[in-house]
Amino acid sequence: MPWPVRRPAAVLSPSHSPLTSDVLHWLLLLLVLVSGWLWIQRERLRRAWMWRGLRDVQSVLQTLAEPVIVMRSHTIVSVNKAALDAFGYSSRRELEGRPVTVLMQRHDAALHGSYVRRYETTGEKRIIGKPRVVTGRRRDGSEVALMLSVSACATPGEYIGILYRQQEAEARKAAEAEPL
Repeated sequence: MPWPVRRPAAVLSPSHSPLTSDVLHWLLLLLVLVSGWLWIQRERLRRAWMWRGLRDVQSVLQTLAEPVIVMRSHTIVSVNKAALDAFGYSSRRELEGRPVTVLMQRHDAALHGSYVRRYETTGEKRIIGKPRVVTGRRRDGSEVALMLSVSACATPGEYIGILYRQQEAEARKAAEAEPL
């Protein structure tokens, strides 16, 4: 017959007392609830800061003198007053939510989707970060010569286009070339 093993009281499992077990379960539940509440509060604060930052950026974009167009998935998300003026529109509602191709000549509009797909699949930057001269289409169908600079945003599929009327772009280049 084996000798009985006597364990010290400190080694006994917490289940030896129903009171100790209940207290531990309640403490664990309280810890989970407090952790969840803290996580929710952190997320609320993070989202509030994110929206505040977004409002600040929107405010800056709306007050720029240069036409600015924000595009997501080929759709105009935001335009500023200067863009409305450049393309002959009177209200942001006329452009926001429409395909960005409404501002392009037919030839460019037909190729635009393939340009975006190529960049998104290969990462090859043919237009991103490289200003170029484009011909835009105003609301009345007339053409407007513009210098376009496109930047990719941190959000996948979102791009910002900053436009300059070609005369303004040429004047800026000339001013930059002159020595001070």
